[in-house]
Amino acid sequence: MSGIGIRPLGEDDPKRLGPYRLLWRLTTGGMGRIYLARSTSDGPLVAVKTLLAEGEVSQPDRKRFAREMELAQRVDSSYTARVLDSDARAERPWMAIEYVPAPSLGDLVRESGPLPAPKLPWIAAGAAQALLALHGKGVVHRDVKPQNILLPLTGPLLIDFGISHAFDKTTTSLTLGTIDYTSPEQAHGEHSTPASDVFSLGATLFHLAVGRAPYPLMDDGPLQRLARVQAGRLDLAGLPKELEPLIRPCLAIDPRLRPELGDLLVQFVESAEPDPGAAGGVERLPVRWTALIDAYEAHGRALGRDQGAVHAMTDEVSRPLPPPLPTRIDSEERAAREERERLAAEARDKRERELREAAEAARQARAAADAAARAAEEAAAARAAQAEAEAAAQAAAAAEAAEAERRRRAAAERERRERRERRERQERQEREEREEEARRRAAANASAATQTNRSTASSSTSRPGSGSSSGGGLVLAAVLVVALLIWHPWQKHDSSSGTTSGASSSWSNTPSDSPSDSSDSSGGSSGDTLSGSSGGSDSSGGSSGADSSSTSSDGGSSSGSDSSSSGGAAPDTDPPTTTPAPDPTEDAFKAVSTGDCLPVYDTGRGGTKVDWSTDVPPQPVSCGSTGYAGLLRVTSTSSSVCPSGEGQTWWSYTSGSGDNTKLCLSRIFIKHYCVLGKQSGDSISIGALTAVDCHATRVPVPYNQVMWISGVYQAPPGANANNCVQSQSDRTRYWAWLVDGGAALLCTTIFHS
Repeated sequence: MSGIGIRPLGEDDPKRLGPYRLLWRLTTGGMGRIYLARSTSDGPLVAVKTLLAEGEVSQPDRKRFAREMELAQRVDSSYTARVLDSDARAERPWMAIEYVPAPSLGDLVRESGPLPAPKLPWIAAGAAQALLALHGKGVVHRDVKPQNILLPLTGPLLIDFGISHAFDKTTTSLTLGTIDYTSPEQAHGEHSTPASDVFSLGATLFHLAVGRAPYPLMDDGPLQRLARVQAGRLDLAGLPKELEPLIRPCLAIDPRLRPELGDLLVQFVESAEPDPGAAGGVERLPVRWTALIDAYEAHGRALGRDQGAVHAMTDEVSRPLPPPLPTRIDSEERAAREERERLAAEARDKRERELREAAEAARQARAAADAAARAAEEAAAARAAQAEAEAAAQAAAAAEAAEAERRRRAAAERERRERRERRERQERQEREEREEEARRRAAANASAATQTNRSTASSSTSRPGSGSSSGGGLVLAAVLVVALLIWHPWQKHDSSSGTTSGASSSWSNTPSDSPSDSSDSSGGSSGDTLSGSSGGSDSSGGSSGADSSSTSSDGGSSSGSDSSSSGGAAPDTDPPTTTPAPDPTEDAFKAVSTGDCLPVYDTGRGGTKVDWSTDVPPQPVSCGSTGYAGLLRVTSTSSSVCPSGEGQTWWSYTSGSGDNTKLCLSRIFIKHYCVLGKQSGDSISIGALTAVDCHATRVPVPYNQVMWISGVYQAPPGANANNCVQSQSDRTRYWAWLVDGGAALLCTTIFHS
């Protein structure tokens, strides 16, 4: 463990922990104390760590110490001080650790000054490799700082797992490391990740290069320092320009913007400055740093060789003496130093090879990841192209279907028009035939009446007392009847169609002073009744046919049925009414019912206006994967109001006749589907009526996010995004909205493929 100074054991110090006899006290800090000890009189020195506790050790402290031991034993690496033995169930829990007589990076900067910029990458590479070993075992250190990295001749060693935690265990995130080297997310009490160790590594490397932490030097308390760390108020003045690309990215406030450790290792190895004259090809440290490391190593050898060599030390921390002159080094010490330097050179060469191999492996892993990312992008682009092609094909098919429907409607309309024209021609022909038949009958009746009158006149001439005036009156009456039957003054001629039609309704509404009966002087039955329609009179039958609109006895008119059944001409008092052509779109809007599901959604391309995904008439579908909108109600009143909450709107259609049909719609939200979102700062608004491919790489303006629907739940009172959290360990950032008129809670997250 670190520290060249030692203290004698005090009265409150135990004399033995497990099989180890305690010799001296090395250091005290936090909740633990570290001793220098041996298991046998000639055994190697070890550092024994135990808890500081008065009386019985509390159960929470014992659990914390046991966790530290478990994590330290899990990370058995040449880049960390190894755990040799432990007992968490002892009366006073203890842990024996490999004793490393070497200064920490903090000791080296304090005693020998900052590390020159060209020498820093090799130290940084060793520290990064140590953290990679931890993270590879599923452990986050959470307290990386200059005092927790030892630097023996063989390279950096990472120590002290007191507040580390494992990825696979639930631990409190409120435990802080040293404030000036902790990450902003730790200072906020958030979950620690490997990115947190990257920030602390960057702060430690800044300390090596500049001689201080990366914050302003101010004489204030821990709370003010904690506030600076939380706010990320860094002061990077004095950082050498050549080190900025290596250190500054590590100190990004957002953990997602910090580099990966594997990428950092590659950068550190590639930035190391080679020195062909040095052992192993690289001169890693300045002379002052090497001298201090030698002094610590010599002190450790003295402790291991001669226990009495340290009896004269006081309880004050001692400082190493300057290195002796070369002439004062005896042959034994010189041989030991040469052997030590040889072993250190071999160890450095080995670690250099390991670092280069690790850097190459990280480089290959990054290349593979980049290739996989490119393949994923190409696959996404291919999917998008396929989706566009399918959409184009669907649009073409829809257009073709619409054109076929248009042609079908046009053909049906032509057929209806032709049928109507044939029917009108047939009716006109039948009417003309009836009129011709009526004229023939009238002519025949007139001829018969003339002959009768002539016979009567002849007989009247020879009858006594008959005057010529009576015969002349009968002849005049007969001629008048014939003229009326041929002329038909009560009918008016339609010049456009060549047919006759009944007189205006004023004829049938004429008061009783209009003629109602006409008697034949020959003694026959009653003649025609004058009305709004014509009716023929058969002189041979004696009775007249019924009119379609006859005058009542009191002078009023009553409407009747078509006179064609009695041989009379059909009335045509109004122009024929044209039946309006059917509107399939209007029929489709009126055919849907409340509760139906429709395959329509907002594409988002309309900006603030809804741009429906289809303009074809609504066709109900299954309320599963394609039913994006549910029908609340159907109304034919254009002034009716639909609900206007989140995800609710209306879709209307106005036909050519002016009829309006309105569909009140509500968006159906399906779990694991995606909608469009617009992020501005930390705020996000969603297009509740939209739908989008979750893997889309481009979205329509003004949207800039794809929001994944994590769930739709019945909204409890006071519902908010906290109700979307799945468990205590769920650290996902949720955005939530009340939908369905406030009855449901829609939970979403930003989609990451």
